[in-house]
Amino acid sequence: MNLLEVSEIITVPGIYDVLLYAVSEAVHLGKRYIGILLDDGNGLILVVNQINEDVQEILAIHSSDETLSFCNDFALYQLTKNNREYTFKICSFKDLSEVREYFRQRKIVHYELIGGNLEDFLDQALGR
Repeated sequence: MNLLEVSEIITVPGIYDVLLYAVSEAVHLGKRYIGILLDDGNGLILVVNQINEDVQEILAIHSSDETLSFCNDFALYQLTKNNREYTFKICSFKDLSEVREYFRQRKIVHYELIGGNLEDFLDQALGR
């Protein structure tokens, strides 16, 4: 998907500008995954195609306590921080109309390139 197509699905205000910076940075640094944190604590994981400089896949990541009706959960990621264990669900989208409505109401807190343990986990979960 090109960046305009992604911004039509992920309707968070300002997403197109974030995509321009984040994808450019990811390609420059050779990273495959971009994480975007939203104001409700949920997030997005974008899988970047290094050759075409576009987005191959869009995933959501959210707390394991929560259920997002427009998601197909397919992986659990556990993180230990300060002796506390956190579990997150990673999912693909099943209902794009619901996805658009949900994101219209959100704001972007920040983005970052994903590396380390989460990058390794995503490589395994996505079969890369």
